[in-house]
Amino acid sequence: MSRRVSILLLLSVFLVSCSLVNPVSDNSPAEPSAQPATETVLPAMATDIVVPTETATPLPPTQVITSTTMITSTISTPKAPQYVQTQVDEPKYIVQPGTPLAVANFAQSEAGCNWSGIGGQVFSADGEPVTNLVIDIEGKLDGQEILFLAITGTAPQIGPGGFVIQFGDHPVATDGTMFFQVFNLQGIPQSDLIPLTTYASCDHNMIVMNLTVVENKMEIYLPSVYDDSQTKNP
Repeated sequence: MSRRVSILLLLSVFLVSCSLVNPVSDNSPAEPSAQPATETVLPAMATDIVVPTETATPLPPTQVITSTTMITSTISTPKAPQYVQTQVDEPKYIVQPGTPLAVANFAQSEAGCNWSGIGGQVFSADGEPVTNLVIDIEGKLDGQEILFLAITGTAPQIGPGGFVIQFGDHPVATDGTMFFQVFNLQGIPQSDLIPLTTYASCDHNMIVMNLTVVENKMEIYLPSVYDDSQTKNP
């Protein structure tokens, strides 16, 4: 009996030893050992996005170049002739005999009596009309200072060398307050001062004034467009 107990004890010790050396497997798959959780740390992202900007380079200040050298040039501008009425000792042209004449307006016949003025021609030594002479009339008319200029050859209704000057829009009577004189284009007097007489009449609201050179003072050249019955010698 005691021997049997001894054998059982030995078997028990043997079995315990084997279990320690080679543990018994139950053929069930072994559970994987738990791995420690790892934390993935992402790199920090910048919250502000900085866009590079182009820095403007300041321009240098504008330089104003001034020159102390002044270039001047003198241009000789011819002065306009001054037609100054004055007495002439030896005039080239004189009043043609038979003029001045006071007649009804034929220079601007459409104006009729609503016009007053003077017209005529200047003749050369051989009786030809002279153009490009200046007719100057100055003085007072109706209490006003007046100055009228005309060029011979600009009024063909009077003749090839005709001129016409209108005084106003109605006949006016004057006596020695207006003066007539002829100049060349250089402003040199070609005739003496000639006083004018005008009339407050529709039948005599135009003065016909012709001039000729001294040698031809006996020759008479009159326009042929007026009615002799309406003429009036002042």
